[in-house]
Amino acid sequence: MLPLLLALSAPAADPAPKPDCPTWNHYFNCKGSCAGTGLYPFEKQPRVCLVEVCPCDTASGDSGAKKCDVWVKEFSAAAFIEYPRFTLDGERVPGNGLIIYEGMQLVVDPDSGKYDLTFNATVPDMPANLRLQLVFSNGKERYTLTLPPMRLEPKRDAKAGDPTAWTFNVAHRGYSTLFVKEANRKIVYRAHEGNAPTVITQNWELTRVGTARFGTPIAVEDPNR
Repeated sequence: MLPLLLALSAPAADPAPKPDCPTWNHYFNCKGSCAGTGLYPFEKQPRVCLVEVCPCDTASGDSGAKKCDVWVKEFSAAAFIEYPRFTLDGERVPGNGLIIYEGMQLVVDPDSGKYDLTFNATVPDMPANLRLQLVFSNGKERYTLTLPPMRLEPKRDAKAGDPTAWTFNVAHRGYSTLFVKEANRKIVYRAHEGNAPTVITQNWELTRVGTARFGTPIAVEDPNR
């Protein structure tokens, strides 16, 4: 008869305790063993939503919203990024491209340094990766704010002549130390020793620079064919 062997499992050891990491490592004065999440230029990708048909409802106002001392920059002109097409001889062929409509807005909160960028855009019959930079200038200084890539991808079930398949609302929230007014700054940034920290205000001139990479055209089924 073979002896019956019973294997007794040892109690599972407690998992290693997680380091006490704060969410914001201010001035590195924390008890944790690792750095916390700082004020990054952006923490989430831009929100890109297809423009839908209005449902014919009425929106109620938010009377309890906090009033912010913000400043707004608006682009009154549209922007166009051409989709490059050429003939066999190398001549450029005019065609559709990516359109950013009039009314693109930058809203800045100088108390926190956060900003919101919103605009509407239409792409040709293909996806497009949009890259934008906002350029601020006051005549003496010039700073560039680089935004994350924004992918505008039409619906695969798009129908011919349906504008909602190619038009998007884009909204992006970010942060920049240069937007924080001096009275609210906790960390003084100096590009060179002895220079006062720069604060970008509504008095600065704002321009935009952008490029787009276009993907494979989407085949749209035309029921009239």
